[in-house]
Amino acid sequence: MAIASTNTIRLPWKVATSSRFFVEAEPILEALLEDYLKSLSARVPDSLKPTIQAIVLGGGYGRGEGGIFHEGKNPPRLYNDLDFFVFTDTPSAPALKNWAQAEAHSGKQTLGIDVDFKCLPLKDLMQGKGSMMFYDLIHGHIIAYGDPHFLTAYREHYPQGRLNEDEAPRLLWNRGTGLYFAKQAIQQKKDSGFVQKNHAKLKLALGDSLTVISRYYSPSVRARHATLFEIPLPHPWGEHVLALHREGVAFKLYPRHEVLSWKALEIENRALAEVWAQVFLHVEGERLKRPFVSLNDYATYPHRLVPNRPWKLNIAIAGRDLLKRHACIRPIYDYPRAGLFRALAALLSGKIEGQKTAANSFFPTPKTPEALQTAYRKGWEHYG
Repeated sequence: MAIASTNTIRLPWKVATSSRFFVEAEPILEALLEDYLKSLSARVPDSLKPTIQAIVLGGGYGRGEGGIFHEGKNPPRLYNDLDFFVFTDTPSAPALKNWAQAEAHSGKQTLGIDVDFKCLPLKDLMQGKGSMMFYDLIHGHIIAYGDPHFLTAYREHYPQGRLNEDEAPRLLWNRGTGLYFAKQAIQQKKDSGFVQKNHAKLKLALGDSLTVISRYYSPSVRARHATLFEIPLPHPWGEHVLALHREGVAFKLYPRHEVLSWKALEIENRALAEVWAQVFLHVEGERLKRPFVSLNDYATYPHRLVPNRPWKLNIAIAGRDLLKRHACIRPIYDYPRAGLFRALAALLSGKIEGQKTAANSFFPTPKTPEALQTAYRKGWEHYG
């Protein structure tokens, strides 16, 4: 199938060639990021240089699709996190971790956004073949320190559009979790910006997951949107997902926080949960080669949701978690993330009380919905 380029479809954003970080020129912010990258490279201590192969900027800014936040008459500012990958022989070395932590702190003060440094061994690039995180990094990045062609040799191991089959449900799980946390924030009437950001991320993920299972995934959010015009979309909700994806792309490139009532946010959250359920069940039905008629049907599925993980290894992981954290995610014969998939399905369906599968997803068994929410958050933070 020939996929249309972003130049052949009318899009609600500009396509520029003059910026490394954004889809259109923003000289002040570009200079800010350029200066930061240069100073970061200069601040790598001599004692660490022998162990660091490269420091790579990934994420939206590394791919030239970073967000530019506009708020009223205030000057535009950065919005998304700045995600750095530090490839090193010694990812756990205290000196490196201390340096990365200090750089993250100073970077936030300089740029006004969160700056994250992931210290990884080089072998992860080969072991992570098929993962969305490394695929995006390989095909869209800026080398902040090291050989400018450091990642070029790895492109052949990450062929265009080819991701592992479990990347689509994993993406929907992570963004669905964000939707669930947004629901809690709405109930507490806390941080409207956090809610709108997570709603926008979910809108993107719905369409992005369809490009993953169609084998036409791209690291460019604009290219993914163009792809959705070309691939068959499931009936009857496919066109709605396309419209939501358009909104998500616009927010990613030009994020804005609107003045919305908590009631309006609650209505949108509920509506997005319904669409999430349709897309998630479709994606999981495609992956597991069986239909799911409801979230409850999925949550009570009697077989393993991650069949490619040996059940003996899963039981060993459960035993380890019991020893280290005094709790494990059930069912223990499945990979722990599968239990979290089931729990999120129950949480977003609203069927918590009396939902045996959700209540027994964790050990010890939560006694209240609040305890279940706490247990879920801890599990997601560890296995997310």
